[in-house]
Amino acid sequence: MANEEEMRMAVEVQGTMIRIPQGDTGAVKFAAEKGKITQEDVGVFTMVRRDGTLILRKMLLPDAEGNAFDMMFTYEDTARIKPDHYEWSFRVVRDGVFDANGRLNGTRSQHTAVLKGRLSVLAVAGGAR
Repeated sequence: MANEEEMRMAVEVQGTMIRIPQGDTGAVKFAAEKGKITQEDVGVFTMVRRDGTLILRKMLLPDAEGNAFDMMFTYEDTARIKPDHYEWSFRVVRDGVFDANGRLNGTRSQHTAVLKGRLSVLAVAGGAR
């Protein structure tokens, strides 16, 4: 059984700044401050390089009872990303159009403003585990 130190996730969130060590895991919660999240809503988290190149996109199912979206950074998400600063955005869509791989191709209704921030992947001694 993992001890408490091993189970602690290293993601750090301060305002719109997210920091996570390369190859680590962590959870981020996007909570609705206004309005109500429904089961028809999908959260879309996107991470890009400064030049706009897509690095990571996650489609999040709602926790309608908690009026939020919970996102988990997995080892596979962060191990392949080079330590650097990236841009992230998050929005909630309803009536999204998805391809066979579950990627959002468009939406008929976006009902939140796009939140934006900076994400830093931090170097760890010896690289990702």
